[in-house]
Amino acid sequence: MRDGAIWAAKAGGGPEARILEGVGSRMYVDDLDATSMFLGIKAEVARSQHRIALGTIPVGAGRWLACARQKLWWMSPDVGPREQQIPAETQFLLLDLGQGLYGVLLPLVGNSFRSAIWGEPDAGLTLSCKSGDPDVKASRAFEAVSDRTGTFRVRSEKALPPTLDVFGWCTWDAFYSQVNPEGVKNGLRQLAAGGTPSRFLILDDGWQSTDNDEEFRKDEDLDARSDLSAADLAGGGAIEAEDFASQLTSLRDLPSRVLAWWYTNVVERSSIDSLPVKIWRWLTFNVIKNDLMKYFAEATDWSKRLT
Repeated sequence: MRDGAIWAAKAGGGPEARILEGVGSRMYVDDLDATSMFLGIKAEVARSQHRIALGTIPVGAGRWLACARQKLWWMSPDVGPREQQIPAETQFLLLDLGQGLYGVLLPLVGNSFRSAIWGEPDAGLTLSCKSGDPDVKASRAFEAVSDRTGTFRVRSEKALPPTLDVFGWCTWDAFYSQVNPEGVKNGLRQLAAGGTPSRFLILDDGWQSTDNDEEFRKDEDLDARSDLSAADLAGGGAIEAEDFASQLTSLRDLPSRVLAWWYTNVVERSSIDSLPVKIWRWLTFNVIKNDLMKYFAEATDWSKRLT
């Protein structure tokens, strides 16, 4: 770290590139080696929650890839150019620094705090650190109930499963409800070929149906669950292009089938910095923004981030 910036260079020398510039005054180098730097935070007062300015992504940086918490229990990937704001609650951030250099920012969980990166306007980054209110002792209530009933143990008394120490794969995002043997075997082969072999596998094809099988249903049973598509089961994770188009009431002069075809066959197959993607981004942030937000709010919870 020098001149208010964090720098990176290839091992053995070569060109340098900034990972962050305008690094906040409350950040300091806690540990450093040839490839990694660990930053600490100087807090002005003792609090259970802190928001600290990390700095800004340098002008010379290109694209970024982020994995951000979308739900309390779920993360999803996002990509964009430098000028696009980083998602809130980012747990992993990969930056293309140019000149063949890349930087990774990982907010950590340690001591009593957990942290996450939040994007700010103009490529700014802040670090959110939370520990919870130390005066709240909810665990005591559960411990009392556990002692009273003897029907369960609290988390502090349970052994962690060994699967937490290895990398595994859940098939849901790959197949939703359409899990098939060949797809699973191909996915496992690709993970191994990429250097991240799966050590355990979760076959996930959606929520369990609680309805009676078809032959046992009554004709007058109107509450019986009908067959659901992958998009329905995914809670919006597998949105079909036709679903987008059917909601676009502000584009009455543009046939929904044409828009669906263009999104599926052109936009989805284009690179992030291509003209079709830029046009689609402009449409979704301007012309059809309200229609898409209305659709996602009513038809799915997939796009609702923690913010």
